[in-house]
Amino acid sequence: MAGRVLTVSAAVLPDPTDGEVRVRMTGLALNRAKALFRDGDYLFGANFPTRIGNEGVGVIEAVVDDVRGFEVSQRVNTLAPDNESTHGYAADYNNVSQDKLLPAPDGLTDRQAATARIPFLTTYHHFVEIKHAADGR
Repeated sequence: MAGRVLTVSAAVLPDPTDGEVRVRMTGLALNRAKALFRDGDYLFGANFPTRIGNEGVGVIEAVVDDVRGFEVSQRVNTLAPDNESTHGYAADYNNVSQDKLLPAPDGLTDRQAATARIPFLTTYHHFVEIKHAADGR
């Protein structure tokens, strides 16, 4: 759609709340799906102004007391937010729910880590979580 462009703006990020960590983003995967999302042609619509970005990698800078399995200075991958319009990861810092994080793979650059899990998570989601594959199919 004409007139929809990406712009940079400043925003105040509140402190993380229950079950969240603050992640300093070091890599973000942008692909055709993000252009479709921006243009209003994706699986779900964007509510403008919007944030963009599902797949990323970063370093944890703050952890709320009830978070388990993650710690400050740990490198992590972000998993798709529930609503990319309000919680996309294209920012310097994000508060991310612990259930939207995975440890980042060792030995990969930020660019590689930001994109490495996507093909596998897509397959896992469809075949395991949604159960498109089952015994007898």
